[in-house]
Amino acid sequence: MKTTYHLIICIILCCLISPSCSSADSEKKTAPSGKTTVIKTISSVDELNSVITSAKDRLLMFDLYADWCMPCRILSPILEQIAVEQKDKVTIYKINIDRNPEIAGALGVSGIPFVVYVKNREGIHAFTGVQSKDTYVRAIHLLSSPSVDSADIAPDGEIVAGV
Repeated sequence: MKTTYHLIICIILCCLISPSCSSADSEKKTAPSGKTTVIKTISSVDELNSVITSAKDRLLMFDLYADWCMPCRILSPILEQIAVEQKDKVTIYKINIDRNPEIAGALGVSGIPFVVYVKNREGIHAFTGVQSKDTYVRAIHLLSSPSVDSADIAPDGEIVAGV
C-alpha cells in the first residue's frame, strides 16, 4: 500500500519537475535486436513529463527495464504483442533505468522489470517482475475503462479473495 501511494506521489512530482517538455517519438523504432518495435522509448524526464501531460485520460503503460536484465528481456516481446493487440486502449513506453536513474528513483523502483500504469497524470497500478500476458491485458481492460477512478482501485487494506 505504501508503495502505491509513493508511486502516485512520485509520478505527480515527476510531472511537475520540468515545465518545458519535448514530445515523445511516435515513429516505430528499431530495437537493439534489430527488430522493429511499436513501443516508444522515453529518454528524459522532460519527455516523460510531456507524455504524461498530453495523454489526458488515455491509459499509459511504462516498462522500466535494463538491457542486462534477463526478466526484462523475457517481458519485452510480451509487451510488443500487447502494444499491437491493445493499441486502442493503451500506449506503452519503455524507460531504461540505467540511462534514466532519476526517473527510476522518482518512481521508487526497487526491482525490474517494473511496469506502471498511468492515467490522468496518476500512477494507478504497478507490477514488479514478469507477469503473464493475461495479467497485463486484464489490468489494461480494467484500467482503461472510462468509469474507473483511481480512488476505486487504490488499496484500502481490505483483503478480498486473498488479495
